[in-house]
Amino acid sequence: MEEIERYYQELHNSLGTEELCQEFVKQVMQTMQDVFDQIPDGARVGIRGAGNHTKKLLEALRLSDKNIVGIYDRGAIEARFCGYPLYPASDIQTMALDCIIISNYFYRDEIREELANSPVPVVDLYAVLEERGLTLRGPFYMCGPDTPLVLNHFYWNYRNRKCEETLRELLQAALEQKCFVLISQLYEENGGADGACPVLIRIWKGVQRLLELIQEKLQARKQRDIILFWTDAMSFSDLDSMPETKRRAETNACFFQRTYTHTPYTNATLRAMFQGKLPIDDYPNMEQIVDRGNSPLLQYLEDMGYDFRFFVQIGLEISSNYKTERSYASNTAIWWCGLQHLLKQQRPCFYIFQFSAECHIPISYPTQARGYIGLIYMKKSSAELAREASLRYLDQCLTLYDWLLGDKVQVVLSDHGADWEDQEFWREARLHAYCFVKGEGIPAINVQQFFPYQNFMNLVRWIIDPAQTPLETITSDEVQFQDTDYYNSISVLSMLKGGIPRRGLAYRGVQTERYKYVINSLGEDFFCLSQDGEEIPVPLKDEELRAELRKKCGMHFLDIRKYKRFQYSKELYKAIRETEPESNQPLWLTEES
Repeated sequence: MEEIERYYQELHNSLGTEELCQEFVKQVMQTMQDVFDQIPDGARVGIRGAGNHTKKLLEALRLSDKNIVGIYDRGAIEARFCGYPLYPASDIQTMALDCIIISNYFYRDEIREELANSPVPVVDLYAVLEERGLTLRGPFYMCGPDTPLVLNHFYWNYRNRKCEETLRELLQAALEQKCFVLISQLYEENGGADGACPVLIRIWKGVQRLLELIQEKLQARKQRDIILFWTDAMSFSDLDSMPETKRRAETNACFFQRTYTHTPYTNATLRAMFQGKLPIDDYPNMEQIVDRGNSPLLQYLEDMGYDFRFFVQIGLEISSNYKTERSYASNTAIWWCGLQHLLKQQRPCFYIFQFSAECHIPISYPTQARGYIGLIYMKKSSAELAREASLRYLDQCLTLYDWLLGDKVQVVLSDHGADWEDQEFWREARLHAYCFVKGEGIPAINVQQFFPYQNFMNLVRWIIDPAQTPLETITSDEVQFQDTDYYNSISVLSMLKGGIPRRGLAYRGVQTERYKYVINSLGEDFFCLSQDGEEIPVPLKDEELRAELRKKCGMHFLDIRKYKRFQYSKELYKAIRETEPESNQPLWLTEES
């Protein structure tokens, strides 16, 4: 790896010795700090907006000497937020404030309109950044030296003012984030070898030599490494936006076409894969951090001599002994980090790279859909276009990595479908993931049976020792899925604001060859016929079939009164009872559970 890093540094320094992306982040954070530093001592400051943005803001800036009298948010549930009083947004005009800071990205235009007639100064942090030439197309906490938000800044500087200066800056930023696909795109659109920009041609040639060097080092490894690309929040249908990845799956791999998660969330899927646990049936063990002591898969990999590591973007609930975390990092930066570890490791490696489309603004698309960068976001046409652009770019990155790895064993999978706000969590688009395995010794076949992620350990054992674990042990005739009530206060508030409290209720279900059956914690059930990947809702009149499906999916629900974690979940049931007094009692209050 030393030879690769040395060559990379020489290539980078030929454009500039400073770290361009790092310097941009420093300017962003200093500008936001300056906003607060300029507020007079003792002035009464109100922060408009609670949630993750304000939490990150309070952590990132030095505000202990400021007189922050309260945080104001619509429909506040709690009395305090991050140690400060939390008030309804409607109280902000009655609190005799001297200054209001808007702490929100996604709804800042709406908040500015709400405060348009405020008698005191209102400061929009992102407007200040724009005035300083530091425009962000996403929240500041997704802004780091190796995040796409920063590369996006240099990309649009170049698009809006094409000249050698902005091109050199973009090339340098792309190099710093190891975004080699972007450099190739710039090379092609500027005429390739016949182009009129010598610096672009020189850097492109340097990148080709760098990639050849990486390929040589990777394929020189004799260890039987297993590389897993974990594409986050991508459904089976998203493969249509990733044509090269789909082609490899269908023609050159063992392709599990009916891969299903049990709960459409990353950490719940992780626990199903590494521990075989499900959210309701195995609660409260679901709160454990995945570690060797509670993961048969980690024990097996270590017993087989593998060095295991998960290179993640954020929030994965696995022991720090096994993960390297790069918050909101570009997929390319995640890959480079893992590559550094891989080429320095003497043991065979089982490395997982968490890639994402949901927290990246595609650098090739002028998105106006700020809501695209969220954990749950609205399915607007602009957001869908942005997502498709991001998937196409990821497809090119995966194709490059496939070329670099050659015959080494790869697993490419998704954990669940996209988090569109207007879809129930048990829908096909949320639960139907994809998975394929390719490389030396892997048969090229399409597997039609269900592959539930609870069987993931058998998949790994089959890859390592197929004689001991045959392919048939991976598949199943059906898939059970389930999830607890929503419990996070911010998520509950979002459900209540949106008028969709039922969306946050616990549910259980089963997917069979012909049917999908779901029952929620109020005893309301949903039945669909399954045909060619489509869900066709129909009335379920056959009581014997209903009883059979209920037996398959189970009827136990958690009594949320027994667990402090679910203290805000009660608001969901309360909201339903207030608008529908005749609605069912929760099943956990009945003898049935």
